[in-house]
Amino acid sequence: MRKQHVISVSEIIQSLGYNPSELDEYSSFLINEEIKKQIKTVSKANRAHSIIYSNPDLNEDIIRFIVFYVNENTDIQDVLFLTEEGADEDYYELFNGVAIFPVVKKIHIVECRMLESSLFKWIHNIPLED
Repeated sequence: MRKQHVISVSEIIQSLGYNPSELDEYSSFLINEEIKKQIKTVSKANRAHSIIYSNPDLNEDIIRFIVFYVNENTDIQDVLFLTEEGADEDYYELFNGVAIFPVVKKIHIVECRMLESSLFKWIHNIPLED
């Protein structure tokens, strides 16, 4: 995990002095700006190979925003969904790929595997028109 940077929304909320159950538009804006700042900073760093975005309140709108922001504002090429097998399958199509990690804590993260899906391969191989 030394070459991964973790962006934890819960930690950002806490570090800015907010309570997750009492967020208003202003505090949400400040939290969002901090997330964007961290993504930009880490994406330019030579020491980080990947960013892990952790958010217990993940939903489709948040995913679409993060993927759009990363694609438009960084040189990061792929946004992958790191999840346990069988969880949150509705979100799979929103990412470039899915990495399944084992639920057993004694297995190292380097032992995760990419989910091979014909849908992902089909979408990835669609030619883009100029």
